[in-house]
Amino acid sequence: MAVAVLNFNGLKHLEECFRTLTAVSYPTNKLRIILVDNGSTDGSTAYVRARFPGVEVLAFTRNLGYSGGYNEAVRRIESPWILLLNNDIAVHPEFVSRLVRTLTQFPNGNVAVVGSVLLQYDDRQTIDYAGGLLSFTGEGFPSQHGLRYQVGNLQPRRVGSACGAAMLVNRETFLTLGGFDPDYFAFCEETDFCWRAILAGYAVFETPDSLVYHKVGGTWGQLGFGNALRIRLAERNRLTNLVKNFSTPFLLTAMFVSLIYDAVRFLFMLRQREWSGIRAIATGQLEFLRDFNKTLAKRRNIQRTRTRSDRSLLQNSLLAGIRQSVEYARRRLGTY
Repeated sequence: MAVAVLNFNGLKHLEECFRTLTAVSYPTNKLRIILVDNGSTDGSTAYVRARFPGVEVLAFTRNLGYSGGYNEAVRRIESPWILLLNNDIAVHPEFVSRLVRTLTQFPNGNVAVVGSVLLQYDDRQTIDYAGGLLSFTGEGFPSQHGLRYQVGNLQPRRVGSACGAAMLVNRETFLTLGGFDPDYFAFCEETDFCWRAILAGYAVFETPDSLVYHKVGGTWGQLGFGNALRIRLAERNRLTNLVKNFSTPFLLTAMFVSLIYDAVRFLFMLRQREWSGIRAIATGQLEFLRDFNKTLAKRRNIQRTRTRSDRSLLQNSLLAGIRQSVEYARRRLGTY
């Protein structure tokens, strides 16, 4: 088992991240902890080498993004299971052991991803990400976001998408499926990977008592229409997710939902005079159209080899219904 923590100029997060990671209950002789550094210039690698000598450092010379950084790390790290973690987190002492427990319950080899539950760092009884579903907007839909965390049924549950801030991936499956889409750079890539894995016949699970405390926006900045880079990348990538992964009838529905989603966001931003947000969404859409032929080629490969229908995803509660997707879009607007 290996833990890979991706970092780019996140020095301020590393003390707590690695202090809690190095204190987990999982046997140290079975766990490699690795800093995957995307060309930081803030002294991150030197700090980790000095402060946490047991942590390995895999340093790149430039920022490869979330997709590229983890793709390269997974290629280089030879471990059957690799736990991908954000740097802006603290972890529960049992979170690794509980993920491994899920693997022992489903040993048949078709598990691609096991996700943790993310709680808000500043309010550790409030859920940040749990119950992840695929959606008609192309984003991962955390169906339990904002709810109070309650210890109930602790059995692992099948979900549509894990959160990329804390997800355990099967290395062989990850590489077989091509890893994260390298064209995404960041945002919505974990949803796309989970989506493709499910369509290919693999399973994505969530472990309800594997807990991670997430400083929301710690890595990329807070949500908001002023965060232009985040908005642009998310817009481009969520539209790409729709085209790549939905069958034609569901894609037509999704594009209709998406048009309404963007129209409402435009009106919302116009009212608040958030010109940078408007430009970011428009730029993301233009980039999506620029790469459309490339996306269509990816779509053909995915649709030709898929083993699950969209209707089965909907029936098995892996895909949020239209009403749920619209509700998610409404809640997203509430964060701006």
